[in-house]
Amino acid sequence: MSEYLTANYGGFDGFDLMDAQVNLIDLFSEAAAQQTPVAEFIGPDIAAFAHDWGESMNVTNWMENYQQKKQAKINQRINKKLGGK
Repeated sequence: MSEYLTANYGGFDGFDLMDAQVNLIDLFSEAAAQQTPVAEFIGPDIAAFAHDWGESMNVTNWMENYQQKKQAKINQRINKKLGGK
């Protein structure tokens, strides 16, 4: 999950992910104290849980931002070729 969050969320240095990571550690610690199996609260799709966790922590998803910017540039180039602005 840490790798997923690091690869998809936060800025270049990752400092903006620190709160999300600390909160995630707290969640795991709380679950361990209650002897709750990790799979029980994460569910079968770890990537989906990590994605939802990143979204809930209001951390910028740089990968989605990058893809949106890339698509916008492609759309501009196509528009220009087709005679639009």
